[in-house]
Amino acid sequence: MAENFRGVVNRVIYTLNTQQKLYNLLDGMIMKNSEGIAYEVKAGETLDGIAKKFNTTKDMLKSVNFIIDDSRLPAGQMLFVQQPK
Repeated sequence: MAENFRGVVNRVIYTLNTQQKLYNLLDGMIMKNSEGIAYEVKAGETLDGIAKKFNTTKDMLKSVNFIIDDSRLPAGQMLFVQQPK
């Protein structure tokens, strides 16, 4: 019974993560007058590190990707990174 419950929970989490990835990607890409790239978070990365990599700010990444709590940035999450025109 516990194994079955874990399987269901894992499927729900996977589905929610997938939906969040799509939402972040699509919502960021349809912003008017925005140019940028989609970036997949690697294990161990932080928003600070990603911001430095793309010459932007942590606050900009949080704003564009609707991130409230950046203390848990899961590997595989898709982010939209705005690029200067």
